[in-house]
Amino acid sequence: MSTATGFWYRRQPDGELFLVTNWHVVTGRKPSAPNISETGAVPTSLHGMIHEEVGQGKSADPLIHEDRVVHFELPINDEDGERPRWFEHPTFLHRVDVVALRMGQIAHPSGKGLVLRAVGDPNFLDLNPFFSTRVTDDAFVLGYPWGLRGGGDALPIYKRGTIASEPTLSQAGLPRFLIDCRTASGMSGSPVLATRPATGQPLGVGRSPVFGRAGAFVGVYSGRLLPEDLGASAIVNDTIAQRARDEISEIGVVWRSEVIAAIVNNNRQGSKLSEIIGLQMGGE
Repeated sequence: MSTATGFWYRRQPDGELFLVTNWHVVTGRKPSAPNISETGAVPTSLHGMIHEEVGQGKSADPLIHEDRVVHFELPINDEDGERPRWFEHPTFLHRVDVVALRMGQIAHPSGKGLVLRAVGDPNFLDLNPFFSTRVTDDAFVLGYPWGLRGGGDALPIYKRGTIASEPTLSQAGLPRFLIDCRTASGMSGSPVLATRPATGQPLGVGRSPVFGRAGAFVGVYSGRLLPEDLGASAIVNDTIAQRARDEISEIGVVWRSEVIAAIVNNNRQGSKLSEIIGLQMGGE
């Protein structure tokens, strides 16, 4: 039905593994209009790829080969949309466009190792968990624009942008912030990293400062703001609507990383399709 992005998340301290992506990816519906489906179909499974481990490097990191991937299929719902297997936000439900699917143990059919890099693992991409994100920090969205892959057979492409709104404050009353980034379809569900130049002072007398970059995982990308997301009732024809889309197409939404912890720690089962439609109809 579509191509999107997801990533691994490891809950601490028990180490349980989850797959994180957007609510609209697993439902085919926009959170702003959940009773409307562009295709009329219900997604029933996700198909993904994981690199096979082919050895270890000098630092004991697993090595991969660009053509050695394992394909997997993950059931996510039944054809009626009444058996969602994902967890959603315990307070905002589908208004937070993020879900988590419990993965359990992922095994290679032959018993070989698989290379999983999960947010929450020690030294994930060598980022600093104490990094404090600010407006104007660089933002990197790691995903698959138009389904493209960035080296190897399953590695993502890094799209660069800027943190565009205060990351610690709610945007539109929800736990999210905005980035200025030219993204593309296929990047829904991407992890977002924030970085900026940094200086460190090594311990010891007379040691010179170290210059580099500091950063952290900051959230989940879910797409660009569109006129309908802004309540643009004044848009009355296709020409104006398209102009509005073009003018704001580089403003994207990132759900703060804290929503993932809320989802995986509360285990609030995803809403059934009948519940979603009922909630929407009841509000009209």
